[in-house]
Amino acid sequence: MIYLIFLFIMIPFAMISEENYPAQYEQAMQKIKSSEFEAGLLQLETLEKTVPKEDSIYNYIIIQNIEIDIMLEMGLRFRGKYEKALEYGLKALNYLENGGKTYSDLVPFKKPLVIANISSSYFALGQYKKAKEYKDMLYKMYEEQSLPDEFKEQFNFDFIKVGNKNVIGMEFYQELPEDRYSSSFSKVIYHVFNTTPDGENGDKLYRLHVLMFHGEQDFAYLLTLRAETENGTVSQSLYDYTYKEEIDYPQLRKDIIKIVTDFNDMEKRNTEAQSDESE
Repeated sequence: MIYLIFLFIMIPFAMISEENYPAQYEQAMQKIKSSEFEAGLLQLETLEKTVPKEDSIYNYIIIQNIEIDIMLEMGLRFRGKYEKALEYGLKALNYLENGGKTYSDLVPFKKPLVIANISSSYFALGQYKKAKEYKDMLYKMYEEQSLPDEFKEQFNFDFIKVGNKNVIGMEFYQELPEDRYSSSFSKVIYHVFNTTPDGENGDKLYRLHVLMFHGEQDFAYLLTLRAETENGTVSQSLYDYTYKEEIDYPQLRKDIIKIVTDFNDMEKRNTEAQSDESE
């Protein structure tokens, strides 16, 4: 919100406009500053339709529309409201590809961020073909070497809420190496977090790697649990969960949910046992 408030403070003094657009813009920004995001966004969208594109304030309206759409999309997705999150994500992408293209060029990580978040919501809704459409956009940008540093190696493609845990799936662009013994390679990593009261990520607990298997088997990847402890990284291979080179993503997602659910149940039993001992 610092970025939004900064524009709110500066723009009324910087703008020169024949109409009273700065005052209307300021009214919208006051609502945003007061956390009335949807009301402020609606007023900005209304203003966008009336302000001439050549007016100096027009680009600032587009920028704020993009920023608020991104913020609302992320908040809704973290609360599990994926369909509503998609509305804002798709709207932000439309701005970035059209009216906000200059802003997209100035802040290049915004477009891949929005594309990845859209993919995550489609995955969460089980619409895997739609999710792949947006993943393919990122792979195309990867092949064209047009991705910003923040997205050059990996991107978020999935988001799962399992009880009080947030699970974020990250995918790497690199393909499976021909030499299975050449390196340690994860095609996908799911990061598991505790959640804060507002549903956002808390402490990271552990990771689930779709890890290249070093050996001659009828599968390419083995799911591996990794966690950081005071003594270093702990790793455990989960041989019940293996995957071909062409990963079955719906099955992978089911497996991740089952594993995190099992850990949640175990955590609950441990908490209850400790509570009984203390009584």
